[in-house]
Amino acid sequence: MSPLNKDMFRMIGRNGSRFLAMICIIAVGICFVTGVGGITPKLAGSVSRYYQSRAIADIDIKAKNPGGFSDEELKTIRNWKDVSSAEAMTQIDDPSGRTRVYIYPFHGKINKLKEKSTSRGAGNSKQSWKPGNMLYPVPAVMVSCKRADEKPNIITIAWAGTICSDPVMASISVRKSRYSHSIIKETGEFVINLVTRDMAFACDWCGVKSGKDVDKFSEMKLHEYYSEFVKAPAIKESPVNIYCKVKQVLELGSHDMFVAQVVGVTVSEKYMDENGRFDLDATELIAYSHGSYFELGKKLGSFGYSVRKK
Repeated sequence: MSPLNKDMFRMIGRNGSRFLAMICIIAVGICFVTGVGGITPKLAGSVSRYYQSRAIADIDIKAKNPGGFSDEELKTIRNWKDVSSAEAMTQIDDPSGRTRVYIYPFHGKINKLKEKSTSRGAGNSKQSWKPGNMLYPVPAVMVSCKRADEKPNIITIAWAGTICSDPVMASISVRKSRYSHSIIKETGEFVINLVTRDMAFACDWCGVKSGKDVDKFSEMKLHEYYSEFVKAPAIKESPVNIYCKVKQVLELGSHDMFVAQVVGVTVSEKYMDENGRFDLDATELIAYSHGSYFELGKKLGSFGYSVRKK
């Protein structure tokens, strides 16, 4: 054996424990690198599955009764497994009976329900649903009314419309439980006030607050406008005020429909053009669709444009 080899073995003998420790560290390092490379895909898959199972979701559920869920039913829903909260969606005076439910975690039947509710489908495929109020968009209007010697009130209505042109008639549908219902039924009159973009906040606020508790004109800084047509005031800020006298009350179920004759209209002079015509498009009216407010969009045409000669 050469002197060099002898010296090396003598060094290893004197430092054996140090040499073995170094070998072990190198071996552990090699195993660690190899192990991480092998388990990374599995680890990523596990993390992905964990977050999918813990995803937060919100869905809308519909009550069988037209009036929506009662307070007791909402308490029951809140006690369902994995439900963190449930809030009735009654932002406007045409509550659809829907209730928003927040689920955590998001799995099982709830998962299937969410997938069904968000599925877009393909081509011209259709889904069959139970009867529901899907006639959207509709006008969001503010209806004003007043009893003698009492403060006037405003109720936000989405179920309003023209029902006859001669005589000119309109209707609104109101729940019996609403504060304005008894006022309109007793006085037999009301005013439909069209709503502009600038009035959208007040429109929504008047739909969630009760006139029993607040003075809506005062709180929203709106002004009363009295005409010769009815005793109830109109909203001065509205560009179009439609004065109505009740002719019939139809008890339909969740709502009573007030069928009324239009006895007069007032419009804001600032929207009159140079030819003396009222420019309704300039008023920036809003519409209501499935729980949300929208501005009117781009004009596509006027009545009869499809057959008009070019």
